[in-house]
Amino acid sequence: MRRVPLHLRTLDEPNRRSEAEFLQAFHADLPRIFRGLLDYIAKILVHLPSVEVTNPECMYDFVRWLAAMEMVDDAPTSVYQAQYPSPTSARPVSAVRFRLGRFGPATR
Repeated sequence: MRRVPLHLRTLDEPNRRSEAEFLQAFHADLPRIFRGLLDYIAKILVHLPSVEVTNPECMYDFVRWLAAMEMVDDAPTSVYQAQYPSPTSARPVSAVRFRLGRFGPATR
């Protein structure tokens, strides 16, 4: 089984909402979130043919995606790939942290 742990910060009291308020805001923002994810994937696909795999572990194609993500994010080569465990490793997969608001304003 594969999983990516998410480490979420606790919200300050003024920023807390009811579940109904949260879901309403989430559904309003969903088109922007979806567009941001599609834009990010499109950028990854542009770099995918020319990536340099430095840590060829199991699931080689996934490591290629990590290498392409490094290029898109201007991360140092191998920083994401090195976090992916080998088949014999006991360490957990480190979380890839997404920053909210990273994709900028949505356009229509």
